[in-house]
This record gives sequence, structure tokens and C-alpha cells, in this order.
Amino acid sequence: EFPRCPWHPSVPPSPTKWIGMLLACAMLDSGAAVAQTSLGSSREIVFPVVAATASFTSHVTLFNPNGGDITVGLFYFDADNLPSPGAKPCTDAVVPANRSVQFDLAAKCTLGVGSHFGLLIAADSAGTNAFFGYSRTDNTAGAGFSVEGFPLANFSSNTSNATGLTRVAAAPTFQTNCFVESLAGPINYDLALFDGTTGAQIGTTLRGTLGPFAQFRYLDVFAAAGAAPGDHTNVRAQFTRTSAETLDLIGFCTVQDNTSFGADFRIAKSSTP
Repeated sequence: EFPRCPWHPSVPPSPTKWIGMLLACAMLDSGAAVAQTSLGSSREIVFPVVAATASFTSHVTLFNPNGGDITVGLFYFDADNLPSPGAKPCTDAVVPANRSVQFDLAAKCTLGVGSHFGLLIAADSAGTNAFFGYSRTDNTAGAGFSVEGFPLANFSSNTSNATGLTRVAAAPTFQTNCFVESLAGPINYDLALFDGTTGAQIGTTLRGTLGPFAQFRYLDVFAAAGAAPGDHTNVRAQFTRTSAETLDLIGFCTVQDNTSFGADFRIAKSSTP
């Protein structure tokens, strides 16, 4: 089942039409939400990364501030780095009025064997009710990172930047992983690292192509870019859409320590939604 916009209350669209309708709905209810902000309710919420692996589990929370129960459709897509990328079937989440529900990714989506990580979109099935989202991804020791649920309309085709990135060899050994992600259509992108103090580029530019609702992870982005040996701190990752279409590009990075595998999440921010 696909979410329905208010002007299509009874007939579910085809998957192709749903993609466009989802973005149209997002623009209608975008309001003043920009970048990473406390103004975070929407009829369509994006979780840039969730996971279900032997080491990490994502716990997703949805809050319904409305006076009636809502049904939220869940749309999950495995990353391109995985053996079977793309959409996985998920069951809806029913969220009672003025209540929250919490669930693990594997409890709602049929993932199959092996490790899974990727993009999750939650959308009000009626197309009329805004809600909030939050997720926590952690390991068995409780170390991990939190990812807010972002209103779909927050993302744009503009260049965005994730800052404060690090690679440090001394214990606990900090490593940075960066991700690029698409929404409704295919995009080409550049990912480049820059020294925050000098402005000089670090290593070479990483270039690639993503299909609709796709994600690609650069595990140890400094190594992927061919950065010079040694420590790097105060680094900025710049994500640029290079294809002609004005389709959204999501960029983000995680900075992890390789002792506890605790991490933090850095969404790449653009100047306009």
C-alpha cells in the first residue's frame, strides 16, 4: 500500500506515481522547516540510515500528536553496498492519538539473512496527518548514535556540508564513514573532503551515481579518498549533485571510535531546503 495525498483519498497510485506524489505532499506541508531544527513534524519523515546487523540494531520511535489514531506506512531500502539492495516489504505502524510507538527495523520489515542498513521513509497513509520521528542505533553494549527523523521537504538538490570529521590513529582510534543517498530519482554526485583550517582539499574527489531511493556507504572515507597518511581533524565533507535534474541528494557521515564502536551522526546541511 502507498500513502495517499489528500486529492487522491481512495485510489492508491502506482509506485512511479507514488514517488512524485510523496514529494508533492512534502512540499505542501513543509512549512518553515529547514536543515536540522526542532520544527520537525511532517506527513513524510526520512530516517537517513537505520540498521539491523549482528552488531547494531535501530530502534525507531514515531510520535502522533494528533487527536486520532494514524496509520504510518514504512518504506525501507537496503543500501547499494549490500548483496540485495533496494526495497524490502514492511508492515504499517499504527500510532494511537497522542502516543508513541517504538519498534526495531527487523520487527517491521522482511529483511532476510545477513546484515542490513539503509534508508527508511515513514509516511502517513491518509496523507493528512503530521507526526514526529526519532531513531537510536546501538550495539549490544549500548554504544551507538541517534538519528532524528527529518521532514522530507528539508532535503534539497543544493550542495551540503558535514563538518567536524576526524581520523585519529591513537586510541580509541577515530574513523569517519560517509554516505550519499537519493530520494525520488537517479542522481550523479561528487563527495570531497576539505581541511577545515586551511581549506585545502584532502585526497581526491569521490564520484558516483545513485538510482531512486538508493544509498552508498564509503567505509573510512579518508581511505576511500586516498588521503595522505596521518591524523586529520576539523575536516569538512562536501556533497554536490552533479546531474542536471534538481533531485534531492542526502549526505551524512558517522564518526566512530574503533574501541567501543560508539559513534555520532553528522547530517550534511545545505543553506536552503
